[in-house]
Amino acid sequence: MQSDTGECQPPAHEGCEGHARQIRERLYVLTNKKARTTLNLCSGRADPGTSIIGYEQQIERDNANQMWLIRREGLNDTYTLRSLVGGTYMALRGGSPNDGTPTLGWPREWSPLARADQEWRVEEQQ
Repeated sequence: MQSDTGECQPPAHEGCEGHARQIRERLYVLTNKKARTTLNLCSGRADPGTSIIGYEQQIERDNANQMWLIRREGLNDTYTLRSLVGGTYMALRGGSPNDGTPTLGWPREWSPLARADQEWRVEEQQ
């Protein structure tokens, strides 16, 4: 949100130029716009390394493996996505920067370098 002076103010669910809206900490089901599949912790398992896949949204039965707690981390506009059922965090396998790197559920890392594999930026596009 921009003030009358044109300065960017801390967002309160509205973005200002170049900044994404602040996401509230709560549970979300994340659905792909094109395929209409949701992020799904495979079989709802808590094992480290469990695949996160796109899967048909489960409405008429338990969908806890498709629910994610999104939480803002620090002051750098990054967020974590924690599986409701598995308790693991969405991470890049091995922290690889390569295209096609799979995402998986992993226990929370505490070293700064490893934590970055589990933190995601949300950027608003025009």
